[in-house]
Amino acid sequence: MHISNLFNIGKSGLLISQYALNVTAHNVANADTAGYNRQDMTIDTSAPNFIGGHWIGSGVKIGDVARSYDSFLQLQAHNETARRGTYDAMSSSMKRVEDVFNENVSGVSSAMQDFFNAWDEVATGPEGRPQRISLIETAKTLSARINDMSTRLADYRQSINNEVSNSVKDVNDLIEGIYRSNRLIAENGPSPDMLDQRERSINKLSEYMQLNRFEDEDGLVTVVVSGQSLVMPQAYSSLEVTPDSEGMYGIRVANTGDMLNFDNITGGKLKGKLEIRDSTIPGYMDQLDTMAYSLMTEVNNLHSTGYGLDGKTGRRFFNQPAAVADAAANMSVFITGADEVAASSTSAGLPGDNAMAKAISDLQSQSLVAGSTYADYYRSLVSQVGMDAAAANRDLEATDTVMFQLNTRLQERSGVSLDEEAANIIRFQRAYEASAKIIQTADKLFETLLAMQL
Repeated sequence: MHISNLFNIGKSGLLISQYALNVTAHNVANADTAGYNRQDMTIDTSAPNFIGGHWIGSGVKIGDVARSYDSFLQLQAHNETARRGTYDAMSSSMKRVEDVFNENVSGVSSAMQDFFNAWDEVATGPEGRPQRISLIETAKTLSARINDMSTRLADYRQSINNEVSNSVKDVNDLIEGIYRSNRLIAENGPSPDMLDQRERSINKLSEYMQLNRFEDEDGLVTVVVSGQSLVMPQAYSSLEVTPDSEGMYGIRVANTGDMLNFDNITGGKLKGKLEIRDSTIPGYMDQLDTMAYSLMTEVNNLHSTGYGLDGKTGRRFFNQPAAVADAAANMSVFITGADEVAASSTSAGLPGDNAMAKAISDLQSQSLVAGSTYADYYRSLVSQVGMDAAAANRDLEATDTVMFQLNTRLQERSGVSLDEEAANIIRFQRAYEASAKIIQTADKLFETLLAMQL
């Protein structure tokens, strides 16, 4: 009994050392795996044997193999990942919006100055037709550039709308993946690797939208977004997009039809995209519409009271928009010929009177749009776009700094240190060799006992 007990103790030591080496090797192999939490094996003593009136130890057994996991740090990681998702979406979107307002691309500012300069040229030579033809062409150029800017903003807004739809598909894949991990954990128990896989999916989901997660005593999670349970231990709910009257997608829970209220969602890529799509770009478009509407209206009000070389009056210069909305997109020139340009304020003054041309040219120095001149108003709009883009970049950089610090803390708490694992390999190797020595010793003792009996 005593020698067989020695065999068993040596055997248990061998097995434990093998298991420990396997866990260590697994850690080393996954040292660079994103979202991997270091695994540690705990060891317990086996139940002792009562021999000769005494309790004699019987070796060792595995206690548990568990992740080195900090739930508080992981919660912070989810929240910061969502915040970074917001600023990343806004920063990348604002870069594209900024490109729309790039003067080298849009040329709106220079085209507007050329337009008023052309009126100056007409005022200098009101009898001349070449100046009038040039004016019409510069007006068409200005209209085309404002049209193009409005169209590009609208197109990019639609592009973001499509990105929202595609993101919802990605979110649904993650929701289903988290649910499937839940089911595997329920069926097979909470293995460290499966828990890590599920945690990676949850963290990826938090890139799209800020969430809350709750874990029950069986290790199964419930994921809640804006008060809606998207993943539960026994079921999950997909999301779907639904268009409004403009074709802009809202997001709702598929099986209930309840809309996700993004006013209650504080972070995530979807939050950032919706902010740019529904607030930022429409705001810029409204300001562009306001400027275009005012310019067309003020010019038309004067031009319609002037006289062309053909002696006619009452003609508008631009096609007058019905409302401020979409004025930039629809801006266009009404008159078609040089004789229709009303440079004179009276019919008697034709062809040399330039009073109306001067009056229209003087519009450029008057505060006619939101208390500013047209040039200052447009510069303010471009400046606002630049400041918004810079703010988004600053927020992203600040969040990256926080994420770096948080990831450092996570790595210190849960990451794999190759130096520590190398030391563990040596330690478990020595333990394995010592256990093998115990078995060798027990074998020799057994051989000696057999020889004595012979």
